Amino acid sequence: MDHGLISPDRQRHYEQLFGPMPALISAGAIRRILRRIDIDEAVFARACNRGPQHVRGWEQGRGHPRGPELKLIHLTRKRGLNALA
Repeated sequence: MDHGLISPDRQRHYEQLFGPMPALISAGAIRRILRRIDIDEAVFARACNRGPQHVRGWEQGRGHPRGPELKLIHLTRKRGLNALA
């Protein structure tokens, strides 16, 4: 699946290391996930090794999580706070 956010070579390398890249996720879905598990941007950003402004940007549709951050959001959707433990 080509996400258009990273080069095809980098995506292939990522998928060799971590498996298939998860589907992109909308800003609204990110907001809903974080509200459902009752976690603030700063805590989730720390778990992603990013600043709160990155998570805020994802929630507002100004950017997209990539690679490990994208996988962590999908895991959080499935497992809640346990994904961050």
